[in-house]
Amino acid sequence: MVDGIVMLGAGLLVSYYGWYGPPFGGDAATTAKWQQWHRQWGRWLKWSGAVLTLLGAASVLLGLL
Repeated sequence: MVDGIVMLGAGLLVSYYGWYGPPFGGDAATTAKWQQWHRQWGRWLKWSGAVLTLLGAASVLLGLL
């Protein structure tokens, strides 16, 4: 069950980054670097985050039964 909770948490974090979590600083160079990184990896993070979240939730629910 612990592995399901970890997978669920990782899926939520990956989904957050995939759906364009903003950078923590107000620096223009950091923001530009983040936007470039997000253009390259954002699409893959959206899908993998959703899959990890669903698998983690299923693992937790099946562990409770």
